[in-house]
Amino acid sequence: MRRAESRIFAFGRTCTCRRDGRSLRETLDFDDTLSIRALERLWLHSAASISNPGLTAARLMYTDLHCHSARPEVQRSLVNIDLAELNTNDIDAVVAAAGRSRISAGLHPWHLVEHGLAAAFDALERLSPRLAAVGECGLDRCAATPYELQRRTFIRQIECAERWEKPLIVHCVRAYGDLLVLRQTLKPKQVWIVHGFTGKPGLAEQLVCAGCYLSFGKALLNPRASARDSWRAAPLDRVFLETDAADISIATIHAEAATIRGLDLTALQRQLVANFDRVFR
Repeated sequence: MRRAESRIFAFGRTCTCRRDGRSLRETLDFDDTLSIRALERLWLHSAASISNPGLTAARLMYTDLHCHSARPEVQRSLVNIDLAELNTNDIDAVVAAAGRSRISAGLHPWHLVEHGLAAAFDALERLSPRLAAVGECGLDRCAATPYELQRRTFIRQIECAERWEKPLIVHCVRAYGDLLVLRQTLKPKQVWIVHGFTGKPGLAEQLVCAGCYLSFGKALLNPRASARDSWRAAPLDRVFLETDAADISIATIHAEAATIRGLDLTALQRQLVANFDRVFR
């Protein structure tokens, strides 16, 4: 069976739905609300039934792309371990605490120190068979860490993700130009997921066109946040939702995300499960 494909709601441009070789193609305008919602729901049904035909409303699961502790109400989650901040003697305990959750590990740009890199990368290497993803890692022009140190450490983690064939969880603040240049220059084969995305739709479109996925979090709860417009415009097969370190439930974020796009919550959850299972297979 051919894999479902879509660029539904892709920033107001041509959208495609495909199921079992049948295509529905339509150029949408953002004012055409009824057409957008009808086509988007068709895509959600197609993607869910193809990627996970046994998934029913009674079995729907919350997904949390980026969190720092396992939560019992979330069946698909990625618990993050920051090896630049954590004492390497505590790693085994942190992994055990993650339970059945998948884990990601990396060196966060906020906490980098030159003399600690060797031990942190040794720990990352030791954890690699257990990892579902590398990171979070990235570039942050607002951080106190020297930018060149951030860049070198980020590139090294990109190389790790490529060698181990793992997705990369990316932290980026005011450095998206450099991020896009690195992606174009290094031409990575592994998925990059920009977590905690809060940027405007134009930036979201650039990242998606460069092959990135976007993960949205608590910013969706702010009525004035640009993230709401970006979430509304992003292709549904290239997004995730997350709690990060926020003291808020993933259920609240899922509910608001569905409301913003005018979607049924269960349909949105099906799509997020499909995205998670495809990227972290």
